[in-house]
Amino acid sequence: MEPNDAADVDLVISYNRPYWPNEGNSLRNDARLGPLRNAAGMYLTATSYRRSQMKHPAPENLIPRLPRPDEEPNRILCAAPDGAKGNMYWFVEAITAREIIEASR
Repeated sequence: MEPNDAADVDLVISYNRPYWPNEGNSLRNDARLGPLRNAAGMYLTATSYRRSQMKHPAPENLIPRLPRPDEEPNRILCAAPDGAKGNMYWFVEAITAREIIEASR
């Protein structure tokens, strides 16, 4: 991946039939996962993407700051709805300071 790129997996729950965003490209790029169908007739599909964080950043304030040189780095999973659209929920793995995580408890 290029610097400032992210690897995303979009999960979609749909009724009646499986749904993949950008259907033609996802099939051509072999980027699809699923579908899984449950007893209620709902489908779970997934599509993998690479995106530029410069062009398409995660929602503002979702990712905590990076650790300072005197702080201990720690991985964290951050989650929040997309503030602008509200139709997507983001999960982002990031690195921050252990001190920030402990202070939030």
